[in-house]
Amino acid sequence: RTRPTLRLLSLKPLRFRVSEPATIVIWFDGRRRVVRLRRDGVFWGAGRASRVRAIAYDPAGNRSLTVQSR
Repeated sequence: RTRPTLRLLSLKPLRFRVSEPATIVIWFDGRRRVVRLRRDGVFWGAGRASRVRAIAYDPAGNRSLTVQSR
């Protein structure tokens, strides 16, 4: 029952780090994107963003804490 860890690394370019394979839902500048990752590590979002919110869900259904830009 361990939740995945999601961390926002940078906004320009948009980069995240996830602790395990997961589905990440990202809202950036009013748009929504769903990314399915088969392994952990760093991944790139969609270019640049000024406002970001993201949540990761692992295959077991555990949800990460919401990550937001300030």
